Amino acid sequence: MVEKALGIIVPPANPTVEPELRRLLPLEVRYHVARLPVVEGPLAQRLDRYAELLPDTAATLQGMAIAATYNACTGCYYRPGRTETRQTDDAATARLGSPVFGAASAVRHLLDRLGVRTLTLVSPYPAWLTEQAAAFWRGTGRTVGTPVPVPGTGAIYDLTSTTVRDTVHQALQAPAGGFPPGHAVLLTGTGAPSLDALDEVLPTAPVPVLSSNLAGAWQLLETAGMTHLAGESPSPALRHLAAVVAQS
Repeated sequence: MVEKALGIIVPPANPTVEPELRRLLPLEVRYHVARLPVVEGPLAQRLDRYAELLPDTAATLQGMAIAATYNACTGCYYRPGRTETRQTDDAATARLGSPVFGAASAVRHLLDRLGVRTLTLVSPYPAWLTEQAAAFWRGTGRTVGTPVPVPGTGAIYDLTSTTVRDTVHQALQAPAGGFPPGHAVLLTGTGAPSLDALDEVLPTAPVPVLSSNLAGAWQLLETAGMTHLAGESPSPALRHLAAVVAQS
């Protein structure tokens, strides 16, 4: 029996995180979900407000014996003035009293672990947020090529898994001469339904393929000391990632 519980913080209208995390985390792992409050305004304003509200939202999980909490919002870390992820995460950690980390922090941890120096960014965002995402990853010392947009209206929650899968396959078409050493494909955004695509392509992909939710699930298990359970994940993507990380 697993005694530790995990926490997940979700943007208010995000329909993707909870079903993907249920498929990613081993079934015996217990977790509790808190939703960020509904806020009004354009997307940029909402993302900034989510970052501000994160500590108070994390505090609603107090008393649940939470070992680690994943803030499943990537875009709020990409915003100018929010790119120092540790400051945002530390404020929430202090309120909850146990580790809180955001999606961007989880992805960066995995990129560092896997020695990734160059990225193909698959983005479901509007153009302005895609550029902020690319700037964020360049700021970590990585080379980011021309982002591959996921076709759609720019509204991430309207995307289908088929559209995302087709775009991931496009991003995995190697350039002449192949991918450079230390390359990865990153599908950013927790609201994009990406797990079907990752479960399909990751075991045979020529380079690592990551998503915010895949990285978040791994970081939850690692922070809580539960990586030994990763092999029991219902998701082929997480099982494959666990094997790759074990060899890194």
